[in-house]
Amino acid sequence: MLARIVVTLVVVLGAQSRMCSAGRPRGALYIADGTADVALVATVTDARTHQPVSGAVVTAIRAGTGTVLVPGDSPAMPPPVNTDFRGHAILHANFRYAADPMGSCLFVARSFLRVKAPGFRSKDVRISSIGRLDFAPEPKHYHVTIPIALMHE
Repeated sequence: MLARIVVTLVVVLGAQSRMCSAGRPRGALYIADGTADVALVATVTDARTHQPVSGAVVTAIRAGTGTVLVPGDSPAMPPPVNTDFRGHAILHANFRYAADPMGSCLFVARSFLRVKAPGFRSKDVRISSIGRLDFAPEPKHYHVTIPIALMHE
């Protein structure tokens, strides 16, 4: 029974591998599992005026199961970053990922961004409401934009 399951899996993966880009040899399998860097782009605005909030402090916090990295990878999250005059802050973080010819998936679980700014209420915003980030096949860079609207105190 186990042999039949393994053979079936290999046949299915072989069939899917034909959908790979022309740069791969015909019949080659493309399956990945590891750790990937993702750029978390926070766009912080005033909820009332919709204007950018500069100088807000954005912190990435890893939370939830499934965010443990491959042994040897640093589990540290990036240091806090201040938003620029456009209200943007970019943090680079590592998350587990898996990929096949259909695309790739980064597992962020309940990880979130915490945003603090003078005169505004602090706000926690999840990186993904479903616990993962899905991407088209073979992206050059992983990035996600997270809009954050802050309310005045």
